[in-house]
Amino acid sequence: MSLPAPQGRLRVAVDASALRAGRTGIGCYVEHLLVALPAEGVQVLSFSNRPVDGHPEAAVRRLRPTAAWLALLADRQANRLRPDVVHFPTGRAPRRTATPMVVTIHDLSPLQAASGLRRRERWLTAPGLRRGIREADALIAVSADTARALVAAFPSTASRTVVIPEGPTLAPGDPAEPAASLRRRLDLPDLAPVWLHVGASEPRKQLPQLVEAHAMAVNALRQAGASGVELPVLVLVGPAGGDASRLRDTVARLALTPWVRCPGLLSRSALSGLHRMAELYVTVSLHEGFGLAVLDAMGFGLPVLSSGRGALGELAAGDAAWVLGDTAPAVVAAELLELHDRPLLRRALGQAARTRAAAYNWQRTALATADLYRSVAARRRATVNSQGAVWPR
Repeated sequence: MSLPAPQGRLRVAVDASALRAGRTGIGCYVEHLLVALPAEGVQVLSFSNRPVDGHPEAAVRRLRPTAAWLALLADRQANRLRPDVVHFPTGRAPRRTATPMVVTIHDLSPLQAASGLRRRERWLTAPGLRRGIREADALIAVSADTARALVAAFPSTASRTVVIPEGPTLAPGDPAEPAASLRRRLDLPDLAPVWLHVGASEPRKQLPQLVEAHAMAVNALRQAGASGVELPVLVLVGPAGGDASRLRDTVARLALTPWVRCPGLLSRSALSGLHRMAELYVTVSLHEGFGLAVLDAMGFGLPVLSSGRGALGELAAGDAAWVLGDTAPAVVAAELLELHDRPLLRRALGQAARTRAAAYNWQRTALATADLYRSVAARRRATVNSQGAVWPR
């Protein structure tokens, strides 16, 4: 029999340490969740180990690195806020809290040596992730693929894991930098189609291989008579990651500098402008825990060429993306040319992508998350009432 959830406004302490300038991925998840939760009857009490970008009201106890703060101070800092539930949305958590705890799992890459993450990054994040998995009263997996991987690696989490997908971080109605301004700023020829990718240059993204595929496509178009100003430009938006030097070397080796742009992090208006002007979006990632950047592209009605790996296969459901059978550069180049040469196919894929993206929004995410908070709080209260103490952890 399910327990009744406590009614009324729920006080939830949320770790906001991921909210820093230039945030991507998990930081975007935290940002949008904090905005959407109050409409679902949640009073958000944010806390962090550093000043929080966009949230000056957050309770701050300065201690770096974040791993040390999580291990030593985060639980006490959260409990001082007297919440009904505490949520650690980055996946990393303290050893235990006196308050019911929810942890969001985005992927298990810090626990996997083959993930391509730098050794120091895995060393700093893996202990907190293991604690979160072990100690949480409930675990949010951001995709069915992440949930399957979590339960396969930690079978005891099966009864505590709930799939709650994310929502888009950009919307077609957002303010957008004009195309002419973007083309001048990024030095894009007026007639050049834009092939877009958004994400850090981490090894699992396979950006050097994508650049090789782009070189093959450019050479094929040249041989077919396309002029230099008409050749597609591959725009790789995102911060430098573990594969940044190999990416630079590949661009230089293939003499592709005129047809590849790596502008780093861009503003939301610039990103919106790029999505409006792009011909297609491409990702050859080996794995994604959810795929926020792909969902954003789909929401703009961009045709998406996708590896379909990890949670990307879920986003592609219903033929919402053109899924690669292989991520070898020659295969990717052939599929890029296929989409480039077939505008009607691009239009059909874009319409399917927009329809698929409409199934994801942050208010649904917040509603499901708030329901989980109430369920966790009710279970803990029932345990306290029946045993006279907080259930043993």
